Amino acid sequence: MEPTTATSNVVVIRPGALGDTMLTLPALEALRRRFPGREIELVGNHDAGQLLAHWGVVDTVTSFEGPDVMRLYESEPRVSARWARASVVVAWLGDGTRIANAFRAQTGAHVIVAAPPVPARAGHASDQLLVGLGPIVGDGDAPPPPPGDHWLGHGSRVAALHPGSGAPRKNWPAERFAGLAGRLIGAGWCVRAIQGPADGEAVNAMLESLAPSLRSEIRVVIPNDIDDLAATLATAGVFVGNDSGVSHVAAALGVPTVAIFGATDPAVWAPRGARVSAIGAPDRWPSLDAAAAAVSNIAKADPVGDSAGVAGTRLDEDGARKESEQDQNRDSVNHLLTPSQGL
Repeated sequence: MEPTTATSNVVVIRPGALGDTMLTLPALEALRRRFPGREIELVGNHDAGQLLAHWGVVDTVTSFEGPDVMRLYESEPRVSARWARASVVVAWLGDGTRIANAFRAQTGAHVIVAAPPVPARAGHASDQLLVGLGPIVGDGDAPPPPPGDHWLGHGSRVAALHPGSGAPRKNWPAERFAGLAGRLIGAGWCVRAIQGPADGEAVNAMLESLAPSLRSEIRVVIPNDIDDLAATLATAGVFVGNDSGVSHVAAALGVPTVAIFGATDPAVWAPRGARVSAIGAPDRWPSLDAAAAAVSNIAKADPVGDSAGVAGTRLDEDGARKESEQDQNRDSVNHLLTPSQGL
């Protein structure tokens, strides 16, 4: 969907990783409401942008690593001819002033916003990005979170765990993820471990912290791309992850999501969505019991899921008991589940 010659009415420049892009979702939705019928182009993370395009939040996606963007960083910034007719340009860039001035001088854009890509003051990152759009969309509170109509896992007994993130310091301890996995298995859940390109070490650490008999109960899912990731998450009954882009995708899909924090502040970086519980605080990782309670509570919030027998006592007690009763001598088997096989 990357444009070549077409012009866009609204150009949004927002570099960053998957999570950075998902945090921009409320602001992009505000732009969509403010400019109905106009084409919105996102210049940033191509994979994440493609997901937003599939959801109809943006129309076209251009990689921030593309040649048109590189020209903006020359000693004399040059704006691509295909952006010459842009009516609105939003540049969430730390060095956005030069680029903003280039767009003002070389295009007909009548509104340009240059704002830093991270919060400059206290408050959630999504809210601060939205505040930066005040000159365009007006002042006001953040729009409600996405309705979650992409979630297909009502009543599902699949629990998707993502023990990795973009930085090891943001990972909940592997032994606690393992403990949670054991309790979920004991409560009758099918546990799937989501493994992205940088998550191998975190997933292996979780598996190695489990009794051998429990490792064979967990399947490792390695999505091929962002669409496979979204499809895998959408069919889960519950998701548990760290402060990561995967957690943001799960929340935006509407999957009941428990996001675990300990290195960063959930007041700033927590995923937004219709069914989200963010636990922990900077320098205070939540306990295993706290995470198990959060999973039980958010699973019970889905009436269909509650009828499947998810209860706090069962997750906290039965799961721990089954883990202790498993045969410690059974050979461990790590299953690889391709996205095409589903959860």
